[in-house]
Amino acid sequence: MRILRSFMTLICGLRLVAITSAAAQPSDGYVGVYSDAAGTLPCTMVPPYTGTTLYVIAKTAGSSESGITGAEFRIEVTNPNGWFFSYTAPAAPNVVLGNPLDTSSDSTDASGLNINFQNCQQPQ
Repeated sequence: MRILRSFMTLICGLRLVAITSAAAQPSDGYVGVYSDAAGTLPCTMVPPYTGTTLYVIAKTAGSSESGITGAEFRIEVTNPNGWFFSYTAPAAPNVVLGNPLDTSSDSTDASGLNINFQNCQQPQ
């Protein structure tokens, strides 16, 4: 089930490997990055000097199964050199604070995004 849908554009080359495994997924839902809008493909390969859109999607389960009013997450990029990243929040949020893209190798980096909705966003 998807609730939160955001877009991240990547220009140049990127190899996105699987971000979550079935065993590692929290029982109360999670936010993942996918190469398709349906949130079914957590892996992709983008040739150098081209671009693509990646999707940031919340998957609900457990206590979040009936919907969410907000989320907090960050996307760690281990090697951002030569790539351009941008993030676009979904159209419906009430409050968006921060930047989800962590492109720093600094372990104390405070990157992250807090997004809140006025109404409960129910699974689609």
